[in-house]
Amino acid sequence: DEIVEDIEKIPSATPPGEWFMFPRYNAQSNRWSANAAGYLKAGPTRPPYYLEDLPDSWKKASEAHAAAWKELRKKYARVSA
Repeated sequence: DEIVEDIEKIPSATPPGEWFMFPRYNAQSNRWSANAAGYLKAGPTRPPYYLEDLPDSWKKASEAHAAAWKELRKKYARVSA
């Protein structure tokens, strides 16, 4: 139950009220989140999906989403030595 509650607290990578734009920014948002979380260093996106086109509101939402997952990973991930 605690794990589910923690996952449900993670903010959306989509800015409030902008879900209708998801198809337009999905690829860029996912790359932005992955880079922000430090999972990987994503290369450039393919046309027509350019990171430069991602609005600041989406970048901020993606960064908050990534930071929350990163913190949750610290809480639950088991890393072998």
